[in-house]
Formats: sequence, structure tokens, C-alpha cells
Amino acid sequence: MDDIRIPDKAECWARARAVIEEHGDGVGAFLDLMIDACMQQRDLQHLSEWLVIQNCVGMIVNGQGGGTH
Repeated sequence: MDDIRIPDKAECWARARAVIEEHGDGVGAFLDLMIDACMQQRDLQHLSEWLVIQNCVGMIVNGQGGGTH
């Protein structure tokens, strides 16, 4: 089994802003699809990245974040 890298925080924040811009109100559904696909494929590396991006999106949408941390 390959080692899972810790997702880069700055990249995840940037991707979160990009998916919000691209998917708007449908961003939650998009993230659910990406996470489900990673789970089905047992792609743990991308799953960990999408889960961090999902958390970043939640913080941006709820006004708790917006920049790189």
C-alpha cells in the first residue's frame, strides 16, 4: 500500500475557492460525488484531499475562512 501524503493546505484552499466559483450552489453535491467516487475506487490519497477541500469549502461558505492558513 502506498503512503498517503498529507494534502497541501494552500492547494486545498485554492481548490475550494475554485470549486465554489465553478459549482456555486451545487458545490455540496459536487463534493459528495467526488468523495463517493474516491471511496468506490478506494483511492485514499484523493479521498483525503477531497475531504480537506470539503472542510475548506464549509469554512469559506460559513464565513470562517477564506485565505490560506
